[in-house]
Amino acid sequence: MRVRSVNDVLIGCFLILLGAWGLWLMRGAPMGTLGRMSTGFLPTVLGWLMIGNGIAVIVRAFLVAEPGPSRVHWRPLAAIMAALAVFAAATPVLGLAAGTILLVLVATAAERDARWLTAIVLAVTLAVFCSIVFVRLLGIPLPILPGFIGS
Repeated sequence: MRVRSVNDVLIGCFLILLGAWGLWLMRGAPMGTLGRMSTGFLPTVLGWLMIGNGIAVIVRAFLVAEPGPSRVHWRPLAAIMAALAVFAAATPVLGLAAGTILLVLVATAAERDARWLTAIVLAVTLAVFCSIVFVRLLGIPLPILPGFIGS
């Protein structure tokens, strides 16, 4: 059999290595049971799923021929990376709501023909949803609003 997509083989190997690294990091963590999961359960399952996906991608590389990427699209790549950096920097200072809104708005710049009204509605909706789920329901200690508003 002949490799039809070298890119898929490389990505599959990367996924397998990443999954194996995750399993190695979690080797001493307690698993628990399916009914009462412990700290190592989800990372271990995700590691095995990543390894399985890597194997599937490698098998696909032998079956389907795909051309390599024609060029790197820098605008979406830069916008997504910037959105993650802005979220990480803004959330501790401005709160989860503002950090989430900034994340969505900066990521929207990845699209040339972005619909900004839709992005604003999505940003506000996602900020409310994340604040309720992560802070109120799960009890993660993150400020929802900036500290100067709450004082």
